[in-house]
Amino acid sequence: MKKVLFCSLIAIVLIITLVGCQAGTTAPTTTAPTTSKTTTTAPTSTAPTSTAPTSTATTQTTTTQPPATGGTIKIGALFELTGFLAPLGDECSKALAVSLDVLGTTVAGKNVEVITEDTAGDASTTLDKARKLIETDKVAITIGPVHGGTRLALAGYLDRVQVPNVGMAQDENETMLEHDWIWAGGVMNQCAYTSGIWAWNQGYRTASLIYDERATGVEYMDGFKVGFGEMGGQIIQEQTYPATTQDFTPYFVNIKPADVLATWLGDAPGFAAFPQLKQSGNKIPVLQVEFGGIILSPAAMPELGDSIYGVTTTSLYLNSLDTPLNKEFVAAYEARHGTLPGPFAGMVMRSMQIIYNALETTGGDTSSAQLAVALSQPIDTVCGHYEFSLEKVMTMPVYIMRIEEPGVPQIIQTDVVAAVKQGNTLVPKIVD
Repeated sequence: MKKVLFCSLIAIVLIITLVGCQAGTTAPTTTAPTTSKTTTTAPTSTAPTSTAPTSTATTQTTTTQPPATGGTIKIGALFELTGFLAPLGDECSKALAVSLDVLGTTVAGKNVEVITEDTAGDASTTLDKARKLIETDKVAITIGPVHGGTRLALAGYLDRVQVPNVGMAQDENETMLEHDWIWAGGVMNQCAYTSGIWAWNQGYRTASLIYDERATGVEYMDGFKVGFGEMGGQIIQEQTYPATTQDFTPYFVNIKPADVLATWLGDAPGFAAFPQLKQSGNKIPVLQVEFGGIILSPAAMPELGDSIYGVTTTSLYLNSLDTPLNKEFVAAYEARHGTLPGPFAGMVMRSMQIIYNALETTGGDTSSAQLAVALSQPIDTVCGHYEFSLEKVMTMPVYIMRIEEPGVPQIIQTDVVAAVKQGNTLVPKIVD
């Protein structure tokens, strides 16, 4: 089943540019009301081993059992349950179910009702579903989606209605600097920045770069270039590729000799790129500056096989983190789904911990002003200790890891990285 799911992702890459790229897609800020119907499941008692919400285009509702006595708090989840990012949406949906197993379905004496909507990775659909959640379902707070372009479109709407959103993955600089109601799981250059400094400390002095030409790839690689450049490293070559690329041979045969090959081979193209890079006979150490959504996924790693052995990368979460909070989450995830959680699953759990902590702090008060203050509190999560800047960007641990044979990531360094506003950008900085 996993093979089918991820092989399907490779085939769908040919239409990525038609449905909106991961980031850098200009999305509309207004759309006509959706005409599609959604169905709501009746509240049922949820046991830890019951089936997680499935990847369908219908509304999914999870309600507390047994009921508390102080009313209901509604949380809206926006996930890519269909479309080219469906594997990530499925992982997020599964993690959401586990978060309720672990955190419970009451908070501050109130029931918790979670309503999940499918964004399909599309900006217009995302806005339609967000309007439904906020204006019809009356959710107090939202989580997701993953897709960078849809999050940028969503941010403008959230500014108008003043309903907070807690992200899972990292956002673009523009999303955070120009909007007030998004709490981000970092900005895209934070992970990659520390990878550049790590590369220098390994003795690498020159780098050849290959990365996706979309805004996502550009922002991740900019982080690497800043970190590597600050230390004195030299970039001797840069190659970018379109999101529809499946044949990477022309890029790999043109790699110039360097101490390190820094890549962001993310999303669906990465499934083609890593095996082809190995087949090319490349001997340069590979540093994937951020894991790109695939090479740390428990479902994707078997498909990539030995093509990712020896690759170094960064992430905000790894299921082997040795903390009580993470051990509890991993055990619950395995009990419910029979597999280990991937990075996006961990980031969903982290975001739900932030939401629950804020609701406990306000005593269940869901007014926007109260939540805005409470969401910015420091907190220990499954991903580590998190704090927020004035721009609502997380200061967080970034884990540098190497994928060892037989495909087991091993953490080799941890840095705490902030994002500091300088002029019209957010600049990453390692915190002492």
